[in-house]
Amino acid sequence: MKHDKSFQKKRETDKFFQLLACFNDFAKRKNLFSAVLLKEEKEKINKEAQCLREFNFLYSEKNELLYKKIVGKISRLLDVRKCILFIFDKPNNEMILQESCGLSINSSSVLMLNENNCEQVINKYLNNVFRTSEYIYSDITLKGNIIGLIAIAEKNTVESFNSNDIYYLEICCGQIAYSVENNKLVAELCSKANLESSINKMTSNIRSSLDLDEILSNAAKEIKSTLEVDKCSIIKFENNRCDFLVSDVDSINSETLPSSMKFPLSLSPIYNRLALTMSVIALNDVSSSNLISDEMFFSYMKDISYAKSLLIVPLIYENNLCGMILVSEFNRHIKWKKEDILLMEKVSFSISTAIYQAEFVKGIKNLANIDELTGLINRRGLMDRFTSESERIGRNQQIMSFALLDIDHFKMFNDQWGHLAGDYVLTQVGNMIKSNIRKCDFAARYGGEEFALILPETSIAEAYELLDRLRNKISMQNFEFEGHKLSVSISAGVIEINPFLSVHQETKDFMKYTIEKADNLLYRAKDSGRNKVCIA
Repeated sequence: MKHDKSFQKKRETDKFFQLLACFNDFAKRKNLFSAVLLKEEKEKINKEAQCLREFNFLYSEKNELLYKKIVGKISRLLDVRKCILFIFDKPNNEMILQESCGLSINSSSVLMLNENNCEQVINKYLNNVFRTSEYIYSDITLKGNIIGLIAIAEKNTVESFNSNDIYYLEICCGQIAYSVENNKLVAELCSKANLESSINKMTSNIRSSLDLDEILSNAAKEIKSTLEVDKCSIIKFENNRCDFLVSDVDSINSETLPSSMKFPLSLSPIYNRLALTMSVIALNDVSSSNLISDEMFFSYMKDISYAKSLLIVPLIYENNLCGMILVSEFNRHIKWKKEDILLMEKVSFSISTAIYQAEFVKGIKNLANIDELTGLINRRGLMDRFTSESERIGRNQQIMSFALLDIDHFKMFNDQWGHLAGDYVLTQVGNMIKSNIRKCDFAARYGGEEFALILPETSIAEAYELLDRLRNKISMQNFEFEGHKLSVSISAGVIEINPFLSVHQETKDFMKYTIEKADNLLYRAKDSGRNKVCIA
């Protein structure tokens, strides 16, 4: 029995050690399993941290560079050969391709989406692009709103995509959302600051002058430079001239616009559209717009009719359409941005105001340059006209004639008939001068009973013929005043201006020389019996 008890005890001891061995073996295997789990968890945490760290402070001044960085980092972190990034355009409900890696695809790809076909359209596109069904994609969302999409394909390892890959891609997309949004906000702030700066600069330059031609020229140059386009033209509508297009600062001088280039604004499709909508017309592709095909005005401005893209901006003052700005690009198609349109809307207001102010000042200045009695320009106005015309003929090497004419024995006339009769005759002679010269000629009351004529592009022979015809008409005219028939005669001196001399002399000196020479000829006519025209 003792033996038996001893044997039983030994058996129990062996069994204990067997159980202990089994327990130790289990414990060892459990520790090994735990270590593997801990290692995998550690690797996962490290990768999560890397995904978060890579995109946490990602920024670039240009969206293109930011998108390139995003695609590059995703490809490296998730160890894939192909990656593609779309950004969602909410107003148009479309996904627009921004960047890709490992693919040769059209950079302007757009996915049109709606609630019913969203996933179907995306999967169909990715199948075609990746040429495999082995891909995964994740939405880039911010505050519950989708702002983009990232898709990846072809892992560098032989493994297929698993739940961890989806998890990491989602983590990356969560961080990318903030990078994209922050970059967008910074870009908008910079764009707004640049826009304000451009508006302030352009407005300042536009308002730096009260001369209309200078205002329009400055505005066109600033717009062309700011938008980086080939051409900017400003057209001013003149309601006082039967609704005709009258001015294009780049190619047409409003004061010398040939009548053949004028036509009623009602025939212009662009004018009719602007008058109806009072809003900007943005044409990314001119060839696809029927608005331009029937536009008569473009037949007079062939360079604009060749434009590939056009921005047409109305000039509005006090709710009236007073003109338009044409911004044109010849070498490329431009997708006009909302910033471009906003800039032009702001600038057009400044231009419209500046045009009104310039015309108001010009009207006051014209009043100051008009002789109250005869309605002709006065001596000051004559000086301004002489300066501009002599400079013009000097540049263009054109001839011009100048004349001084005087009413004969006018002091004796006043003494005999009185100053009221004298004023009446001066007014009538002024009217006869106006009715016998061309629109491009300038007549002035030089002082007292003396008048002056500026005759652009007129030879001495043509000027003599004009003055002699005028002299004869005046001498034959009976002026009826208070029941009396009054008559006067005139004498004149005419010279032809040398365009070469007008360029190489100071304007004041040249004008003094011209007036003295014409005055000497006028006195020669008087000394030789009056009622005559003398030429050099």
